[in-house]
Amino acid sequence: GVRFETAYTFARTFFLDGLEAIQLPVVNSAMALSYEHSESFNVQLEGYWVHVFDAPEGRRLLLSKNLYGLVGIMQLGFDTWDALAGGPLGDVSIRFAGMYGLKTEDFVLYPALTWAFSDSASASFGAMIFAGPPVGEQVSVGGLFDANDQAYFSIDATF
Repeated sequence: GVRFETAYTFARTFFLDGLEAIQLPVVNSAMALSYEHSESFNVQLEGYWVHVFDAPEGRRLLLSKNLYGLVGIMQLGFDTWDALAGGPLGDVSIRFAGMYGLKTEDFVLYPALTWAFSDSASASFGAMIFAGPPVGEQVSVGGLFDANDQAYFSIDATF
C-alpha cells in the first residue's frame, strides 16, 4: 500500500536551549510504502518531514527546525515457510523496527524475537538501541538516549 499524510499544528510545544517552553506552528508530512503478505510477514518504510515555522532567531530548538528521516518496520514469522510452520519454530517471529534521522544523523533500533507459546500468551526478548551525535553538537533523539541502550524480556497474555 501507499500512504501520504500531512498535518498542520497551530501550537506545538518545543523547548529552547535553556529549557524554556515555546509553542510554534508545525507541518508534519509522511509518505509510507507497505507490503503485507500475511499476518506473519509485513514490511513498511516511511519517510517523514517536520517543518517548524517562526522559530526564534539566535535560539536553538532542542529538536531542530526541520527534521527529516526514515522509519521502517519488518515482521517475519517463521510460519511463513511451509517447512517450519508445523515445527517448534512455527510460533516464533522476528520484528525489526528502526528510525534514522537524515538531518540529525541519529538512529533508534528495536529488534525483538517473540515466541507464541499458546494462543493467548507470548514471550519476547528485545532491545532498544540508540545512537547519535553528542548533545553538545546537536540535539537528537538518538543522541539524547545514546547511553541508555537496553535489553528486555516480556510476557504478554490476553484474556
